Formats: sequence, C-alpha cells, structure tokens
Amino acid sequence: LHWAALNGHASTVSLLLTMEADVNSRDILGSTPLHYAAETGRSNVVGLLLRGGARPFLINDFGRTALDWA
Repeated sequence: LHWAALNGHASTVSLLLTMEADVNSRDILGSTPLHYAAETGRSNVVGLLLRGGARPFLINDFGRTALDWA
C-alpha cells in the first residue's frame, strides 16, 4: 500500500483497500501510505486513503503528519 500510494497507483490502492489492507500501517520510518501520497502530491490517492479511513494526524518518526507534507 505504501508503494502504491507513493507512486500514485490509485487502482492498486483501491484494490488493496477493498482487500482490507491496513490503511494506517506504518513503515520503518513511522510513515503511513497517506504520508507518502501527501508528500508526492497524489491528491487522488489521498482522497482514496481518507475515504478508506486513513488518519491524517498520525505522526511519523520525523514528527510530521501527512498534513505537514501536503
């Protein structure tokens, strides 16, 4: 899910969410898929993740939320 969000693959994100992937999962840096979608300006993916239950105020290991990256 992180890779798909980072690279703007909306159809893959949608499929993974349909398969109940953890939308708020964290990587080794504490970042969620929403962090990556926001950081790279993938607004369509940001919308999918938010509608799928992504929490925009989760803080990663750098002390930043997805909103900080947007």
